[in-house]
Amino acid sequence: MILDFDKAYEHLLNIEKNILKKYSKLFTTLTNVLHEYDNVKHIIIRHNRFILKQEFLILFSQNPLLTELKIASDTIYEFIQYLKNKKYIHESSDYYPVKKQLAQLNKNFSFLSPSAFSLIDEIEDFQKHIYTNLAKKDLELACFISLVYFEEKRWDEGTLNKALSENYFLINDIGCQCIIAEELDDGFKNIDIYRVKLTSKLLMQFYKSSAKKVFQEYKFLKEAAEKEIQSYFKKGISSGNIQKALMMNEVMNERFALVALKYKKVLSVPLSLSELSYLHKDIVPQHLLDIEQINLDLIQKSVPDKLSEFDDYNDEMYIDTAFDFDDKVSPLFLFVNDRKKNNLLNATPKDIKQEHIDRVKDNFFSAFKVEQDISTSMVYEYIYYMLDRIYVGSKKSDQIKITTFIDYIGILKRHFFSVFTDFEHVDDAKLFFILKTTKQKGLVENSLEKLQYLIRDFFNFHKIKTKKHDINAKYMLKSLVFKQEIDSILKSIEEYFRFEANKRDKKYFKFYKFLTLQFQAYIIFGFYTGLRLNELRTRTHADIIEEPLYIYDSRITKNVFSVNVNKKGLKGIKKINSFKSSNATRRVCFEVGNEMHAEIFKDFIQKSMSYGSRYLFKDFEYKNSKVSKKVIELPKLSFLNQLIQQVTHRYTSLHSLRHSYATYWFLDSINRDENFNDIIMNFSIEIGHVTPQVTFQNYIHYELIEELNYGNKL
Repeated sequence: MILDFDKAYEHLLNIEKNILKKYSKLFTTLTNVLHEYDNVKHIIIRHNRFILKQEFLILFSQNPLLTELKIASDTIYEFIQYLKNKKYIHESSDYYPVKKQLAQLNKNFSFLSPSAFSLIDEIEDFQKHIYTNLAKKDLELACFISLVYFEEKRWDEGTLNKALSENYFLINDIGCQCIIAEELDDGFKNIDIYRVKLTSKLLMQFYKSSAKKVFQEYKFLKEAAEKEIQSYFKKGISSGNIQKALMMNEVMNERFALVALKYKKVLSVPLSLSELSYLHKDIVPQHLLDIEQINLDLIQKSVPDKLSEFDDYNDEMYIDTAFDFDDKVSPLFLFVNDRKKNNLLNATPKDIKQEHIDRVKDNFFSAFKVEQDISTSMVYEYIYYMLDRIYVGSKKSDQIKITTFIDYIGILKRHFFSVFTDFEHVDDAKLFFILKTTKQKGLVENSLEKLQYLIRDFFNFHKIKTKKHDINAKYMLKSLVFKQEIDSILKSIEEYFRFEANKRDKKYFKFYKFLTLQFQAYIIFGFYTGLRLNELRTRTHADIIEEPLYIYDSRITKNVFSVNVNKKGLKGIKKINSFKSSNATRRVCFEVGNEMHAEIFKDFIQKSMSYGSRYLFKDFEYKNSKVSKKVIELPKLSFLNQLIQQVTHRYTSLHSLRHSYATYWFLDSINRDENFNDIIMNFSIEIGHVTPQVTFQNYIHYELIEELNYGNKL
């Protein structure tokens, strides 16, 4: 291998004179990285050419020299393609992963049509007209137009009908309207917070001046708004085009991704009332906080007992399913008729015969028999059951037409099978997210009802209780842990083990001091790396390296570490033989920015090594006051969730540290003088996700970031 490497490396050096000038610095960096690279598993050599794997390309892109040169990811992508096309490296080398995945971040972003582009120049004048002229004549209509047409989170009919003055409050001149859903059977109420920016002053005036303190009928106000817009512009303008014009105005002055986040074209984690209450004491109405507390109690009671301490079990304890509709399910609808391939979903219904349906049923039955993935098997079995309900000829009870079947499969594929692929572990939050975002995207009421019916039918067929799985499914917003709360959590850990020692008539000696240090280090490690629960607990000493500088800022040269997240630590761990996804295998560079936290972490690494050089976090026995060489067992981490909850008084757990890491990283990165899309993509890879969209949707608390900025509470 060494000889082959030398030949491939020599080949690269020989073609240096042929490299285009615009790629010369990149080429020099590549040869330097290859010269110093000691992990050959990410490099293959064939015919004296390097085959560079994606892991190596990511490492190459993070080289400090490229950071200093501020070379964009698009340029790196082009450079790698150039080397492949010229056969300077082997053509089977991986693609640098930025190009395709970055496009997915803003895939729902839409632009004004050329005919409506003039709105950009007119929109600010129209806003002034609404806030001054119209507000004096008709305050209610001015509020309506501003809320429905101008706000980043547009108000629909349901929102307007549920808007009440007692559920509205102001923070730093920004209004918060809490929309409360209908109460479920057990008393749970979903609360949706609408942050009202442009309409705050008008809305407060309306609530104060209006005796009824509610809006008139939506249909009436909508018609009045359209007349007002027609009168101003002398033509019909859609609400969508007005908001697109506002977005385009911002795009000219703001980073593209930030505008997409503001206008909810990229979903992020919404605010919770408890977070607002933490930032702004005595501002949030108490009756709203009481509702959120009742919801929290209900959520915690509903989690299965064995997982009550680990509410993020889907992310932590199970690997991703291998289910993929296009790859595994779509081909099974094919059948041969008259020597031609036909697709049941595309065939003309009148031409479908029972024998064609039977052939497709055979496809699903055969696939079901050999399929090992549980989720995929559940889909196969359900579609087989639906195929069995199709009638040809006279209808019997509980049967459906072929057109209905095709309609049902289309809805399930678009809105369920493509977004929720872990069917054996039903997750309320995910189901709620599917149904709610589908509604926000404007799915017609009839189709939304079909989707709700089909989801219930799917789980009922598999004998999974789904009474709660409706558009108002239980869903509690995960809160992050604020920086200021970490020290309190560390202190509570020390108090916990002092109490444990006293409870067992032991002195707070070496054993309990080590446990204190270990669990404090676990909190620090999680907060500064964002690693998942099992990624954290299975790290070995060999995985941790103290680095000379921080890859995101080469000026930071103190308390910098890197952790190699690999599968070696999983060996010997019962039931856990893989990470959540293939993207989980990665190296994470991190800076422990707090000096006290850095000292605790360093001290722990040294003391842990004295008990054994393999696992960083070690198991222990209270009975014998003994520290084991084995990896710490999962249940022994559960008390940390309780301590975090006691300190924050919000819906927080160990997994909240991952939320905190992602959100604070994003907050720090907004004002960096770097290519914004580049750092988002690199960060998404570092946190272990396929695309930035996953990171934003599940971990970036963007509205909270805005609140932190408004309140100067950085």
